Amino acid sequence: MLIDVKHRLNEPEIRDLLAYAVFPEPEALERAVHSYSESEQLLYAYEEEGRLVGVIGILPEQDGFQITHIAVAPEERRKGIGEEMIVLAAEQRDAIQISAETDDDAVDFYRKVGFIVTSLGETFPGVERYLCTWNRDEDSE
Repeated sequence: MLIDVKHRLNEPEIRDLLAYAVFPEPEALERAVHSYSESEQLLYAYEEEGRLVGVIGILPEQDGFQITHIAVAPEERRKGIGEEMIVLAAEQRDAIQISAETDDDAVDFYRKVGFIVTSLGETFPGVERYLCTWNRDEDSE
């Protein structure tokens, strides 16, 4: 189950989950929290057995959304929770298109869950970035 947690950005449980999705530098978490509080971005948490075990941040777009952050608690990874969060967000928003930009660490996750991956090249020296896109198959509706 996805629950809206944008109004809970100062809670340690939410901040700890969001921290898994940002660069490991002290300012990165504060920038992410600020971006949610000052923008159209939405932040949802995945609840399982009364515990929050993952977060997905999205930026709504005309026909869907862009994933801005996604993270699952380390002890809950490889159980399909990341994919489930994307599916639930897509259903909730009736998304036709979803996009995300990522790096080498997460690109295989997006491939595995059905995204098309396009290299953006080195956007920073030595760091390749990827655009990951998903489009709902209109024929399958």
